[in-house]
Amino acid sequence: MVYDTVYGCQDRSEDASLGVYSTSLLFGKYVKPICAVFGAAFIALLLASGVANSQGPSFMLAAVGGAAVVMPWSLMVVDIDNVKSCWGKNKFCHPKRTQ
Repeated sequence: MVYDTVYGCQDRSEDASLGVYSTSLLFGKYVKPICAVFGAAFIALLLASGVANSQGPSFMLAAVGGAAVVMPWSLMVVDIDNVKSCWGKNKFCHPKRTQ
């Protein structure tokens, strides 16, 4: 949800003109706070799944700890009104696209 919403912010004007409904349009000026809630829920559920499946310290440190660091950092540094910023935070997932 967070990735797709931030990624979609680069296309908001096009989505609006084409009548495409997206979470980046739906959340409006509250994209970051709403994404922060979804991010926190993801981290909490990741932790709960690790506990429920008796994962060890490696999982807790790498998966939960990594997500708990990267998710808030990503939301703090992204400028949702800047196409290059939205693309820059997600380009590792789409290496062939250029902008």
